[in-house]
Amino acid sequence: MIYDNDGSFVRTSAKGTHTTGNSIPDPRFGMQSPLDGLTQTVLPSGLTRTTTQTREIYPASWHINDGLDAIEAIVDTTTVNG
Repeated sequence: MIYDNDGSFVRTSAKGTHTTGNSIPDPRFGMQSPLDGLTQTVLPSGLTRTTTQTREIYPASWHINDGLDAIEAIVDTTTVNG
């Protein structure tokens, strides 16, 4: 897989499957732990799959002992061909 400076990537398999996409930053860790924001895979037959991924962080109203913010919920959403 080849990554560009903007987080986009391109991959072509030996059998001709072509995948492109872009990485988006994780809300907590940024690009140290990126998510695949949009990925499109095209098979040699022409069949295409498009996947999007998002992550939402909901902070809690209380703190952990060390003063760190606690997280109430993490919601990951993946959409395929939608």
